[in-house]
Amino acid sequence: SIAYNIQVIKDEYPRINLEIFEDSLNQAFVYFTGTLSDDYGLTKHMFNYEIRSESGNLKSIGSEEIRISKGSISAFEFLFDRSSYDLQAGDRLNYYFEVFDNDAVNGIKSAKSQLFSFKKPSTEELKEDIEKNQKEALDKMERRLDKSKEIQKKLKELREKLLQKKEASWQDKKDLEKLLEEQEKLEKQLEEAKKKLEDNLEKQKDLEPENEKRLQKQEELQKRLEEMMDDETKELMEKIRELMEELNKDEMLEMTEEMEMNKEEVEQEMERMME
Repeated sequence: SIAYNIQVIKDEYPRINLEIFEDSLNQAFVYFTGTLSDDYGLTKHMFNYEIRSESGNLKSIGSEEIRISKGSISAFEFLFDRSSYDLQAGDRLNYYFEVFDNDAVNGIKSAKSQLFSFKKPSTEELKEDIEKNQKEALDKMERRLDKSKEIQKKLKELREKLLQKKEASWQDKKDLEKLLEEQEKLEKQLEEAKKKLEDNLEKQKDLEPENEKRLQKQEELQKRLEEMMDDETKELMEKIRELMEELNKDEMLEMTEEMEMNKEEVEQEMERMME
């Protein structure tokens, strides 16, 4: 006698696993990476999207095929640039990934990723964001200017104290180190203000693409900020830190004087920028 059985293994739906990375410097870019899999094999991978107006009306729909490797598993990478879709204020961009298997018997099956959505701010929202960023950037600059003047005053006091001594004490070096730490905090504030203005520049282009005069002012402001974040000051601060333990009175006087002179220029430039 002989016993046997026949088992049919059902063709399952394909699978998508995604990881998402957003560019902190440029909000228009989203980077996707992931894997596609199916028990018998893959045939196609698509990126699908639609654009709807602020009122919800469908403006356009489209798809793009993403290259995959043959077989049951495929890795993929996809850089999504929102700025390439010519979105108008208030438009919403919905998008998702879809993968297809190779089931020729029962019909090709597909699996979709979650639905992603991006809404471009309306004109009013853009104006509010620009005003908010501008206020925050100005507040940061004002605080930085006040703190910078305070550090300037402390530098002068430290120099005057050193001039009356034969050599620098351990406490003098600690005072200088504290001033360096305060200066580093100011640099971070300036970097934050710069990011706010960069964000404003992008929003301004969306709001008034034809307003060349305004854009030129924004770009000039950004350029001045970059010039203020000069490498000279950073190099000087790093040099002081490296030599902190070995610094003698003359070296400390020389370096505090350099810092003082540099800070005067920065303060003048900061006041012009705020104006």
